[in-house]
Amino acid sequence: MKSIKQLIIVADALLKTNVDLEAVRSWEKITLVALVALLGPLHYYTENFGRFTMKKNRQGQLAGTGF
Repeated sequence: MKSIKQLIIVADALLKTNVDLEAVRSWEKITLVALVALLGPLHYYTENFGRFTMKKNRQGQLAGTGF
């Protein structure tokens, strides 16, 4: 992914389709890497995104929507 804008476009597309869990997990990993590169590993957003996406519940599934 070249930019945050692209990550948001992909997330929007994932939300509008049948949930492909493999695609969602891939997006989460790529997004976490992008956040670490952009903000650093100790930034509030990076830490919380990583923590919430590790959860395999509804809260974890919704973690990216605020992004």
